[in-house]
Amino acid sequence: MPLFVEELAQSRLARRGLVRNADHPGWLTQLVATRLSLLSLDQQEVIRTASVLGSSFPRSLLATVGGWRDSDLDWKVLAEGDFLVAAGSETVRFRHGLTRDAVYESVSLHERRALHRRATRALAATEATPSTLESLAYHARAAGLWDEAAEYAERAARQAMTVFAMDVARRHCQAALDALLRSGLGEASKIRRWCLLVHELGMTCIFDPLALPDVLPTFEECLERSISVGDSDLVTRSAYWLGHICFGLGLSRLAIPHLSDALRVATGLGDLRLMAQIQATLGQTLAAAGNYAAALPLMDNALTAKQRSVRKGGSVAVGSAFTLASKGGLLGDIGDFAWRAGPV
Repeated sequence: MPLFVEELAQSRLARRGLVRNADHPGWLTQLVATRLSLLSLDQQEVIRTASVLGSSFPRSLLATVGGWRDSDLDWKVLAEGDFLVAAGSETVRFRHGLTRDAVYESVSLHERRALHRRATRALAATEATPSTLESLAYHARAAGLWDEAAEYAERAARQAMTVFAMDVARRHCQAALDALLRSGLGEASKIRRWCLLVHELGMTCIFDPLALPDVLPTFEECLERSISVGDSDLVTRSAYWLGHICFGLGLSRLAIPHLSDALRVATGLGDLRLMAQIQATLGQTLAAAGNYAAALPLMDNALTAKQRSVRKGGSVAVGSAFTLASKGGLLGDIGDFAWRAGPV
């Protein structure tokens, strides 16, 4: 392992810090901590502060969080310590990510939180770019600023969804949900916000339901919480997403009653767009369960409704395309290969 060899060499050059038992799980932390202790106290403080900022960070952020001026930081001396290296004119990084992790472990919990809080405040004063939002979500969470962590993670998730980075969006959605739970859901508005965020989590799984194989309990809890709020629209959408996730996981028999309940309430609300969305998913679910007679009318109704709502120059109707493909598979299964006019 190159990093192990490098750390042993560094310790040997310093004539101290060799670990007697290299099989000990903390051997890397011991080596790094020993090498860090050879630096001056000022340098140790800089490197510990840097570890809180991550593996890579702007020089200006390090100076701001540490309370230094840029001229106070002797980058040449810091580079000689072989912890930090330049990654550009304005960016610094740790030579190894594992080295950064080992240094981070040496920072006390109280000091960590204080530094993460400073980093949050410093980044909040800068332009909100995608990378900045991710950093803000990370630092706010590590600082225990749960309301802010939820807000930044939610914004980062939506930013990721705009560029179809669904894996990144899923991670941020889950972080935001956890932060909201930690901040407390004592108010109806917070419960509603949590439920709506669960719906957004469902959107990140729309093309890959198995990306979150253990997420079903979250959507079940979402339906229970939405019922407690007493908002019919929220209950309908929560039931829909629970049914959708069940369908995506191959649990058609569990999905059908949730989708049927959602369709019944949406019909009562007169929400035509939501009705079409639910009919399409329910039709696909019934087809997967082998109930073709009930599935086909629902698919046709959904396709007709979506065709009427199409706007010129609108985005590609991915849902309609999937419904058409499901309908084609259904007709093929029953041997109906004759062309016939219908919703397209």
